[in-house]
Formats: sequence, C-alpha cells, structure tokens
Amino acid sequence: KTVALFEKLAADFPTAPIYRAQLARCHSDLGTVLTELGQAAEAVEQYKKALVLQEATVAEFPAVAEHRRMLAGTHNNLGIV
Repeated sequence: KTVALFEKLAADFPTAPIYRAQLARCHSDLGTVLTELGQAAEAVEQYKKALVLQEATVAEFPAVAEHRRMLAGTHNNLGIV
C-alpha cells in the first residue's frame, strides 16, 4: 500500500522530488526485506526500480547529498544481492 501511495503522489506531483525519493526508498527497503527472505530475484527488481527513481532525482538535484547517498546505498545493496 505504501508503494501505491507514493506512486500516486509522485504521479500527481511530478515537480515535488520528495515523493519520488520516498517511492525509491520504499522500493529499496522492500529489496532489503526480500533479500533477507532469500528472494534474490524479487529483491533485484525492487532495487532496480529504486535506482531508476534515484538516478533521475540525482540528475535533477545533483547538489543534494542525501539523494546521492541513497543512490549509493541502493547500488551497494544491489551489489550484495
């Protein structure tokens, strides 16, 4: 439900990066949970969804360190899987 909520908010407010960032965080967190459950393929899917959103956000706001940190963390988690 949380993913669906942030998908709607990101679509309804495309100029508000907070919703895309939160949607990416949801996908990344879900990837972490799936990794812990041993569902690697599903985790990879979630991390890749997060990366698409995070890369776009970093490109749009390159000076915001938190966006770059989250992108790096997702790349790290994907590498672990």
